[in-house]
Amino acid sequence: MFKQHRNNLFNDCDLSVILENVCNSIIPQIEAIAEREFFATSDADLVENIIAQNSIKQITLHEEKICIRKPILCRITSAGRLYRPENGQDPPNLKDGIITQVEIPYSGDKRLLVSKPSMHYRHGGPSFTIKDDRIIKHYVQPLYSDPKAFKHHFLRNLEKIKNISHGRPMTYHYPKKDCETLPSKALKTDERKAKQLICT
Repeated sequence: MFKQHRNNLFNDCDLSVILENVCNSIIPQIEAIAEREFFATSDADLVENIIAQNSIKQITLHEEKICIRKPILCRITSAGRLYRPENGQDPPNLKDGIITQVEIPYSGDKRLLVSKPSMHYRHGGPSFTIKDDRIIKHYVQPLYSDPKAFKHHFLRNLEKIKNISHGRPMTYHYPKKDCETLPSKALKTDERKAKQLICT
């Protein structure tokens, strides 16, 4: 039996909320551009910079760098959970167990690991902890368990993460046609009116 902490991937919020927040931040980003810099930058470069700053890059799992740490002895409860000593008497029926840490390096936007892939997605992904550029999981099992069971469980979790991640587009960004209207409208007016237009 494998037990782990409940930090389920793909479960915190809808991806649509993240994308909406990105879109809503576009105008403030343009407003923050210094006026001299704004008018010195071409339409194409301005749009390219906006898109580059707000693109959400797909998750890539670096499977060739997966690290499985050496198992560590631990104590587990009769329910198969990791026992953490507390003040007072130890509970009965503690058993010897092992805990194995697995680390999966990744690149891409972390927000895609915690967001639901769609509004219809009702199930959280496997339980992992995200730390910097790694996805980490601690597998707890009884001592002398069959190593094949651990491998099978891990590979099943890995496949689920890959299926959800790879089922999304490569990148997400504010629609280019909408970005293009902002500088083009502004540049057709004089500087003062352009600044007022962008700030509305």
